[in-house]
Amino acid sequence: MSIRTLEGAPETILLDGQVSPGAIDLVPVPASPGSGSSPGEPSPPRVDVVVELDMETYLAGVLDGELYGHWPLETFMAQAVAARSFALAESTYWRSRRHFDLVAGPSSQAWAGLTTSDRAREAIDSTRGFVLLHEGRVVPAYYSSSCGGLPASAVDSISDRVSHDIPPLRPRSSPSPCCEGAPVRAWEVRLPLDEVEAALSRAFGDGFPDGLARIEVAERNVAGRPIRHRVVDGAGGSRSLDSDDLRRLLGRVPRLESGEAGPLRSEALEARIDGDALVVQGRGFGHGVGLCQFGAFERGREGVDWRQLVLEYYPEATLVQSWE
Repeated sequence: MSIRTLEGAPETILLDGQVSPGAIDLVPVPASPGSGSSPGEPSPPRVDVVVELDMETYLAGVLDGELYGHWPLETFMAQAVAARSFALAESTYWRSRRHFDLVAGPSSQAWAGLTTSDRAREAIDSTRGFVLLHEGRVVPAYYSSSCGGLPASAVDSISDRVSHDIPPLRPRSSPSPCCEGAPVRAWEVRLPLDEVEAALSRAFGDGFPDGLARIEVAERNVAGRPIRHRVVDGAGGSRSLDSDDLRRLLGRVPRLESGEAGPLRSEALEARIDGDALVVQGRGFGHGVGLCQFGAFERGREGVDWRQLVLEYYPEATLVQSWE
């Protein structure tokens, strides 16, 4: 079903409290086996709301959804280039795979709908058409809230897609002082040890009979970010888990402080046993690939030009204005 505004009426539609352009499509999606919230459970049928609009209009809503309004203009401009490059790369990748290009949320990038924010509009207009390229191809310029000073590789933290294995999406070779002032740079949660052991038992499928002795970092990237962990049981046996798999597993365990489970902020984590609790200490918020938003805020506040800023986070990329 397509919904269009009447001729002569304002070309906007209010949808779920968000102002969208005056043309949207409702696309029914049937239930899909094996893709529900738990293994083997089908996803329920749904209706996708698909909004079609031009790139620069879309990006203004992304900036207002992704950044705080009082942040420096240079930060907004760097974010605009990253978001534009990401959107182009995603639309190309998904064109023949699904009926939409991007999701208005964490699985793609936030979108606040049609926006009149002066800062977002100025950042879009000032960087109009600028994208990041590497060897002639648009860089899928991922970004996250805070890298915690431990930047990540897209291959390690997102997927091993060929387009991810490029220098602009690899971590810098040494730990960075990036985002030192971010409120999410360092965090800690405490989990009941027996619940952690039960979760490990379900994950490994063998009851985990000897209990948990420790969880240790098995591998780090060149910046020092954990990318693989070793789970050691009471008998000295060990199993290996990617850090992102461990993050998801521990995110399903209720926390001691609240009694509720919830996603951990990043996979850059380390864990230790403290009595009847597993203490998980982590760095940053998000996957840590590419531009660090809190780091870009600090650099923008220092007066760093947006061109320099964006190229710091995507090494070996080039800036090209593809349209005006």
